[in-house]
Amino acid sequence: MSWLKFSRSSNSEQIYIILILGLAGDGKSTFINAATGKQQAATSKNLKPCTTSVKDFVYKRSSSKFVFIDTPGLDLDEGKDVDTSVERILARYKRSYVDAIIYLHQSTRKVITRPPEPSSVVTKFQTLCGPDWQSRTILAVMGGTADTARLQAALQAIYFSGMKVAPFTISVQGGGDAWNVLNQVITVKETI
Repeated sequence: MSWLKFSRSSNSEQIYIILILGLAGDGKSTFINAATGKQQAATSKNLKPCTTSVKDFVYKRSSSKFVFIDTPGLDLDEGKDVDTSVERILARYKRSYVDAIIYLHQSTRKVITRPPEPSSVVTKFQTLCGPDWQSRTILAVMGGTADTARLQAALQAIYFSGMKVAPFTISVQGGGDAWNVLNQVITVKETI
């Protein structure tokens, strides 16, 4: 697959396709709801994960369309068919790769449970994001605990060396820091 420059429809609408990855319960659906200001992705307050299949949510903001791809946790068996499902969504937009991957991690999760091997994470990112995967992947640690910076450093050492880090907190009304993370996606795409 070759990287395709961002596509514009006849009315100059910019389209951003953003894949949201992370472990079960780390706030992928919550992030989408915060960014869109709507409760469209199912979330749960109990310990049972809500997202069991890949789903896309479209949000329009000024002359841009954001396609958020919500995924099951990478630590769940349901996450094994993510690549195939994402490829079907990309085909609808005539794309080979997503524009960005936002990898979420909850700061209250002190330990990464059942982590994928670093090489499998890199392979997944390359497959979904293309050869420029490092510049298109953003680690977003959610929360404002004292351990957030330590956790970010540990995750960078294991998986995300050299990648952008965007700590954030969630505010469902208006998106809060979710748009600080998304503005990095826009900046990355405009430089390509």
